Amino acid sequence: MQLHLTTVDWMVCLAALAFNVALGLYLGLLARKKRDSSGFFLAGRTLTWSIVGASLFSTNIGSEHMVGLSGDSYRYGLCAGTVELITVVALGITAAALLPYYIQNKVFTIPEFLELRYRSEARMCFSGIMVFICIVTKMAFTLYAGALVMQAVTGWGIMQSVVLMGVTTAIITIIGGFGVVAYTDAIHSPIMIVGSAIILFTGLHKVGGWHALQQAVRHSPVPAALHLHRPWTDPVYPFWGVVLTVLYAGLFY
Repeated sequence: MQLHLTTVDWMVCLAALAFNVALGLYLGLLARKKRDSSGFFLAGRTLTWSIVGASLFSTNIGSEHMVGLSGDSYRYGLCAGTVELITVVALGITAAALLPYYIQNKVFTIPEFLELRYRSEARMCFSGIMVFICIVTKMAFTLYAGALVMQAVTGWGIMQSVVLMGVTTAIITIIGGFGVVAYTDAIHSPIMIVGSAIILFTGLHKVGGWHALQQAVRHSPVPAALHLHRPWTDPVYPFWGVVLTVLYAGLFY
């Protein structure tokens, strides 16, 4: 499906994108006063907790969630959301058990911590493995899902959209460091929350309300779509299998 945008729609979208990027670059460069690794990765340690929290949220919730996880929820039900709910536990364990060591040793990357704890070879090995994993999993899924949206909106090819998004993101990040990422994420977070809420309530209104949705689900191919808990025999989202897997993967992530 391809959406057809008018000239005014295009102008509004481009203006919003330009404003977002420009504001993020300005705030990021303003925060990044030191031209060293601390300034690049931590924006000179000037970010407030609200900006960091919004960045954590927006970085974790990407196009693979908006497109992929929503698609899984449509096919299998709300049990697909169990994956994200359990990450709250992993984040709590990380904040309580791991972050104090990073703060105490004043490190801001995991490879740096591994070098301090072990040796430089551990840092290089872990960095190489994570670059490979991020490229073939996280980045590949995110760029592809985003490209699907771009294709629906603009009609561009998948690879054209992937290259455009990848190059643009790389340039902005190289120039501004984590500061520009954090501030643009802080702008994205309320947009995603408000936009998702609008879609949710619009959908409920169109279907006739929550009770009508429950009735429709009972007669759908997935009658248990509104249940988070699935038995251990479920081939896609067994509840306890998801819990244990996400705890392990979430702590590593």
